[in-house]
Amino acid sequence: MKTFIGKLIFQIRQANNANQFDIQHRVFHAESEEEAYGHARHFGRSEEETIQQENGETIRWEFLDVAGLVELEQLEQGYQFDSQTVEVSSPELFLNYIRHIKTRKTVADMA
Repeated sequence: MKTFIGKLIFQIRQANNANQFDIQHRVFHAESEEEAYGHARHFGRSEEETIQQENGETIRWEFLDVAGLVELEQLEQGYQFDSQTVEVSSPELFLNYIRHIKTRKTVADMA
């Protein structure tokens, strides 16, 4: 059995904003890359959901596809698995957000 990391892409659809995408990295176990891809697509479809908020607004996570699949055994020290470039209106808010995530993970690791 081999271990793969799949990059799953979802579109978040809301009445007022259809420009959001959720990029998830998930682990899959399979005998081959083709089998892992099948598992990843099946998993992505199973994660689709529609949420009705209290204000009546509907939010839907729609699975688009598997954007990549990497076998973990093939990864070497420093291998670039993923890279994202983001453009933000407020660098300060973004940096505070990153610091918050880092702090949250550090606290979780200590528990």
